[in-house]
Amino acid sequence: MNLEPWRARSPLLSPLDDRAFEFLESVAEPMRLSAGEVLFRADTPANRFFLITTGTIALTITPPSEPTVTVQTFGENSLIGLSWLLPPHRWQWTARAVDDVTLALFDANPVLAACETDSDLYRQLLTVVARESGRRLQRLRIRFLDLYGKDQK
Repeated sequence: MNLEPWRARSPLLSPLDDRAFEFLESVAEPMRLSAGEVLFRADTPANRFFLITTGTIALTITPPSEPTVTVQTFGENSLIGLSWLLPPHRWQWTARAVDDVTLALFDANPVLAACETDSDLYRQLLTVVARESGRRLQRLRIRFLDLYGKDQK
């Protein structure tokens, strides 16, 4: 799958050197979801990751006896699925298409196999996932402060 159109803008692709980019491009497959379709469900095996090429994906959680809550939404160029790289390799959220979505799908199995023999590829991907995890935690922190910080006076 040709990923060059997204390379410069993607938090997944832009930090990669040419060799790592070409490897990911070689294992990428196009995928489509219609609005409302589930990409993955919480507490199921995390064996893939995605780059959104068009559309919006919402990460949700359903607390016991409560309605589903959207935690974050992600649009074009976003990396979806961070749980594939680190044990226990299980999704923490449910991901659902908000509207029609196109994605680049990456099967984690060949990527993890390549990482076992290529420490530089592993380092690059680990850096991307760690950086993106930090950004998301910061956004969640700000969102929670907006939601609950007013009650702390």
